[in-house]
Amino acid sequence: MAKKTITATKTMLDQIQKLAGTSPSADDIAIFDATAVSTRPVAKRGSIYDGAVMSKALLDEMATVLNAGVQAVPLHIAHMNHGELPIGKVFQGNVVQSDDGQYELRTLFYLPTSEAELVESINLG
Repeated sequence: MAKKTITATKTMLDQIQKLAGTSPSADDIAIFDATAVSTRPVAKRGSIYDGAVMSKALLDEMATVLNAGVQAVPLHIAHMNHGELPIGKVFQGNVVQSDDGQYELRTLFYLPTSEAELVESINLG
C-alpha cells in the first residue's frame, strides 16, 4: 500500500516557516493532501447540519484565507470540543472540480513526525 504522505518541497517548507514561525526540516514533518470540505451535502444524521451544502464561493473564500500567507489554520482531530491543542496545521488550499461536478477544497496540512501513530493511521487510511 502506498503511503499518503507527500514529499515536502522547499516552497512548502518556506511557506510553513513563514506561517508557523518555525523552521522544520522535511524529516520533522509529514505532509498530507486532503479534501477538507466540498459542495456535497453534509451527511450528519441528527445534526442541524444534516443536508447542509457549502457554496463554491465559500470554498473559494476559505482557499483565499489559507493562501494569503498570513497564518496557518490549526488542525484538530475532532474539531474543538474541549479546548484540546492542535496536532498540526493546514497551510495551503485549492478549490478543484471533481469528476461528479462538485467542488472540493483540497488542502495541504502537516503533522510532526513525533505523532508517529497518527501519521501511520492516516497512511493506512
